[in-house]
Formats: sequence, structure tokens, C-alpha cells
Amino acid sequence: MVERASVQVRAGSVISWPRGSDVIVVRVEGLPERRGPFVEARQFYTDLTPASRPGSADGPLPEGLALA
Repeated sequence: MVERASVQVRAGSVISWPRGSDVIVVRVEGLPERRGPFVEARQFYTDLTPASRPGSADGPLPEGLALA
């Protein structure tokens, strides 16, 4: 369900989206000045995704996936 069509993302924002039968949840810790590699991007969010349900193929945000 979309609550708002658009909203400005800033430090402290919590963002969620569906992935399969689970929901990915992250908190934005800061905004980088430029788009960079995953290693740098990872410093700007915290994965708050609850543990995956037993038998679910989906889990927390994979290590190699960065938010663009």
C-alpha cells in the first residue's frame, strides 16, 4: 500500500518495500554527496528487516545490494 506518491527522503527516514512475501525495511542514516560503490553506500543505511520466516527464500537485504 502506498501512503504517499512522493516524499523527500532524509536522515532518519524509514523506507520499506515488498520483496516476495517479505518486506525489506531500512533506516536512512545520512545522504552521500555522490553516488558511489556499495561499500560507501552501506554506511548510509541500517537494515531493520525482521528475520525471515522459516522456509522463506527472502531474507534481509543481501550484502551486495545497495540503495541507489
